[in-house]
Parts: sequence; structure tokens; C-alpha cells
Amino acid sequence: MATYVHLNATEQQVSNMNANQNITLVSVKEVCKITSLSRTMINKLRSSGDFPKAVLLGEKRVLFVRSEVDDWIKRKASAKRVN
Repeated sequence: MATYVHLNATEQQVSNMNANQNITLVSVKEVCKITSLSRTMINKLRSSGDFPKAVLLGEKRVLFVRSEVDDWIKRKASAKRVN
């Protein structure tokens, strides 16, 4: 089992990580593929607080918890169906 160092993770992310040891971290590049959004749009959504918090593993290494990205997609898809 891989062990990750989660620098600057929010308390909720740490709590979620502790509850489920099978955490998958994905890069911004992979998030762009998963969501079909550009890096610029991902960064805009992050800046406005409308995207899952990133996990910083270094000054330039930004990753996301895959399950949080998947949940975000599900919420977006659900909202679109309601309207």
C-alpha cells in the first residue's frame, strides 16, 4: 500500500483520507481529461471555490483526490438534469 504525504490538505480531506485508505490522487492533466475542462477553467473554478481543494505535494505538484473530483462531476450532472 502506498503512503502519501498530504501537505496543505484541508481537515475534511484528511478526514476522508483516514476513513478510506484507498485514496487515488490525480494530476491536473488527468483532471482535465476526466472533466473535459481546460487547465485554465479548472484554475478559475479553484480560485472561486467551485472545485475540490487540491492536495499540494510540493511547491509545483498539485493533485486532486479522485473521489472528490468524481463527486463534483456527479453534482454538476445532477444540477443540470434538474434545471
